[in-house]
Amino acid sequence: MSIAERFQQEIEDAVKELQNLQKDSRKLMEARQRLAEQDSESQMVKKELDLLEKEANIFKMVGPVMIKQELPECKLNVNKRLEFIAGEIRKTEALIKDNERKQMEQRDKMMKIQEKFQRQQQQQQQQQQPAAPAK
Repeated sequence: MSIAERFQQEIEDAVKELQNLQKDSRKLMEARQRLAEQDSESQMVKKELDLLEKEANIFKMVGPVMIKQELPECKLNVNKRLEFIAGEIRKTEALIKDNERKQMEQRDKMMKIQEKFQRQQQQQQQQQQPAAPAK
């Protein structure tokens, strides 16, 4: 395998890896967006529950049935959901940062492959040039 073919294979592999990382990044961003939407919806529910009086009738849809719930139980469920969502957001953000770091490393790797190939080409060209005659 020639130097050019080796370089071509290395760069193709590096590009594929970078593309996979970018694809993962898009999925993580979509997940983060969904979590943000869920957080926003749950925050609105929490605010609405805070406005209710203690004796208010609250119903929760479970399948096709409406079930009556007590206000403290509803508030507890919403707060637990908000805590869960916040934890998932933290996990997702950590994954996003890790993915960004991996993308930077992959770009650096690609640059090093290109620099290595250019050095090898220059060396090969220098070896092929005849030495200048001495005067």
